[in-house]
Amino acid sequence: MSPNNLWRLFASALGFVFFGVSSLVWLPMFVVLLALPLSVSTRQRWSRALIGTWFLAFVHVLRMLGVCTWNIEGQARLGRPGQVIIANHPMFLDIVFLLAFAHGGNCVIKSALRKNPFLTLPILGAGYIENDAAEPMLEKTAAALGAGESLVMFPEGTRTVPGQPIAFQRGAAHVALKAARVLTPVVLTCEPLTFTKGKPWYQVPERKWHFQITVGDDIALEPFRAKGDSPIAARRLTEYLQRHFESELERRDAHDSRNEAIVNRVA
Repeated sequence: MSPNNLWRLFASALGFVFFGVSSLVWLPMFVVLLALPLSVSTRQRWSRALIGTWFLAFVHVLRMLGVCTWNIEGQARLGRPGQVIIANHPMFLDIVFLLAFAHGGNCVIKSALRKNPFLTLPILGAGYIENDAAEPMLEKTAAALGAGESLVMFPEGTRTVPGQPIAFQRGAAHVALKAARVLTPVVLTCEPLTFTKGKPWYQVPERKWHFQITVGDDIALEPFRAKGDSPIAARRLTEYLQRHFESELERRDAHDSRNEAIVNRVA
């Protein structure tokens, strides 16, 4: 392993140590929020603000350590009332970046995350919605959107397997058709890929990775709602969303390949 790779491995480990150690500062705050006689909405709003601050500090630390760079386009369009934010899922830090920039948004999570000792109290305080049962999840997301919250969802349900095409499930489409005021796609890319499904965190890439967050234009829901709240409407919206993301990801892959070829020629 080269000296640069050794440094990135050490720096990555240091970043995750920061995440764990910083939880000793943040978790007592969530204990206080859960203990105080606050309304549910106030507790959730303050908890989400704390999580956003915590995650934002973490991604800044990763950049300062030289592990990665990142860029976000269109951040001002995140966090609007009743907004469903849908994103592809290339690596496990996706939700960390999105919640760092989504202005206290809600999200749909795997119920297994509640078993993580660093995340149990934040999840309880923030009131994030678990995806273990379809009907309760649909009811809770509709209530959250109706109350003016924004909601982050990953239609794939799990991280994309490298080299495999994305495959969207219909849950996000059902949620959007039922209650969203705004549906916004967010394309996430990581170059070179790291923290992917089935790959341990310590297998660091050959160079610093760059994470790009691109907030796209809103997708009109009315043409799909014309079919009513039906499985057919959800299927058509899901197919449309998958084609949209496939097209955007292919375009970015072509752009990255051209840039890499230029760099290699210059070198």
